Amino acid sequence: MISPTKPRRVVFLGFRRGGSSIVFQSIQHIFNNSGYRVHDLVAEKYIGHDGRAPTAADLENALAENDVVGCFREPPPADADLSEFDVKYILLVRDPRDCDYSWWYARNIHKPDFKSYDNIDDYFRGENFYQFEGLVDYAERKSAKIFKYEEAFLNPTKFIHDIISETGFSYDVGAFDVANIFMAMSNLGGSIKSHNRSGLPFQAVNILPEKSLEILNNKYGRLLQRLGYSIEKDASLDSCVASRFEIDSLKRTIKVLMDQNHFRAQETSEAFRAASDANQKYIEAMDILRVLSDRVSDLMKTVNDLSTENHYRIGHLRNLDEEVVQIKNLINDFDSHRSNSS
Repeated sequence: MISPTKPRRVVFLGFRRGGSSIVFQSIQHIFNNSGYRVHDLVAEKYIGHDGRAPTAADLENALAENDVVGCFREPPPADADLSEFDVKYILLVRDPRDCDYSWWYARNIHKPDFKSYDNIDDYFRGENFYQFEGLVDYAERKSAKIFKYEEAFLNPTKFIHDIISETGFSYDVGAFDVANIFMAMSNLGGSIKSHNRSGLPFQAVNILPEKSLEILNNKYGRLLQRLGYSIEKDASLDSCVASRFEIDSLKRTIKVLMDQNHFRAQETSEAFRAASDANQKYIEAMDILRVLSDRVSDLMKTVNDLSTENHYRIGHLRNLDEEVVQIKNLINDFDSHRSNSS
């Protein structure tokens, strides 16, 4: 429930390599297009600029200017003074064994953060990059709502709806629909035999050799129990993943159709722009024609006025000519009469 006296703010937390980027981007799209302000403070400070974790002042300033702030992969600064806000915390978790496994396959992407290991088992034993326990501890202290990445994979529409409902904010339905498509199409399952950033849940427990899995189970046993993940393989998950693959097959078909029709859509767009340009030129030509037509009308009026004026002048000249002729005739008659009299 939103406090009636303090402005609501949301802080989003997530396990690293746990799908938090995709989920936060979906939330960001929905709320940015619903009149709220959303900011990925961690991406700005750590990834985008100076390579450091946000400070207490960074978090305080971010919440003063935004409604939703994220996406923290480790506990936010404990000394931040957020007393003026009604802060809602949301944590996205994933089976930590899958996060660890995913990090191994992402080592070439995140080279500055990754130590060198001879093999994956040495990596499992030696890598302690994550702060999973610390995030969960922090979330529990803040009475955070915890969501599981696996739920997003198997039912993205319900998952996104549950998260945005938890914030207490209203949302634009159109923005939700677009985010839902993004969430679904960004999380296509690949071959279960290879990782390749496929986003499949429970890969570690389904794929890893027993020896490697044992290392992870010993490493994360307490956390797995705490979050409600089964240490052993759950056969019921196979049918869930199979159902998801059926959906993914349809989505891959849609993507192929989208790619094939991309050029047609582009050509249609270009044709529309050309038609629009031609129409604009036609409008401009019609404007010029109207101006010319007005000028022609003015010239015709002038010609008509001149013609009318000259008509009277010509008539007058004709009358004068007739009078001259009459005078000449009178003179001739006079001359002839005088000659006869002599």
